[in-house]
Amino acid sequence: MGLIVNGVGLLGLIVNGVGLLGLIVNGVGLLGLIVNRAELLVLHAAGPCSVGTAVAAATAFPSEWIGPRLRRSTVAPRRSGNVAPMVYVVDAVLFDIDGTLVDSTPAVERTWRTWARRHGLDAEEILRVCHGRRTEDTVAMFVPQPDVVAAAAELEHLELHDLDGVVALPGAADLLDGLPAERWAAVTSGSRELMCSRLSAAGLPVPEVLVAAADVMVGKPDPEGYRRAAEELGVDPAGCLVVEDAPAGIAAGRAAGATVVAVCTSHARAELYDADAIAETLLDITVASSASGLDVAVSK
Repeated sequence: MGLIVNGVGLLGLIVNGVGLLGLIVNGVGLLGLIVNRAELLVLHAAGPCSVGTAVAAATAFPSEWIGPRLRRSTVAPRRSGNVAPMVYVVDAVLFDIDGTLVDSTPAVERTWRTWARRHGLDAEEILRVCHGRRTEDTVAMFVPQPDVVAAAAELEHLELHDLDGVVALPGAADLLDGLPAERWAAVTSGSRELMCSRLSAAGLPVPEVLVAAADVMVGKPDPEGYRRAAEELGVDPAGCLVVEDAPAGIAAGRAAGATVVAVCTSHARAELYDADAIAETLLDITVASSASGLDVAVSK
């Protein structure tokens, strides 16, 4: 029997005395099983859990289940309401910069407001749509096409000369410090010069692979940037984990075939529903190298 409650699909089944409950929440399939009163939690980030998958998980993988996107999930009984972190085994981690690694919000808002005032535009309307998008793509939404290049260059000039208040977001330095240089990259909607300046101002390293606005034909939410970063690292995008803070970037990472973890640094959790997992901040994400790649643990 299928049931839809507040947009959540529920399926309750009894198979050979085993109670199965499958839930689809924000695109993530959750499967809870009660087997001889022992609780087992299996998470599957690729989509809905079928009955066949449920039975296979119950019989073949009593402690962990391996799927195509959520490679491994650490399984533990619930304790005092705590949920065990999800652990992804990946080949590389791809980060957005603004709003993910670096808090540049004050500078971004100042420059867009200055630019909007000069052009007689509504700054609030611009700020509602600019996050996670290339400057030229946002500018093109508000000025005639012949003026886009000059208007974008004007904004770039303002941004390069305003680094006041640009700081690393909590957890960013430690997270990057734990990653081998060849296992991470950054994909940004900003220019290379501006992003390098902001990373340096925040005291963070500039990655060996950095895909900036001018390096792609189409910006986020198109997946080109994340696919290119994976290619430059020599890995398959499907083996990457993307860390993003904005819906446009989440869409880009998913379209590239990567697993996406969102952080609630610039948008409300409800706006990040399309990510495979959501962490409050980078402090909730840890990385450890292993023989099989990178073990990325995400505490929700």
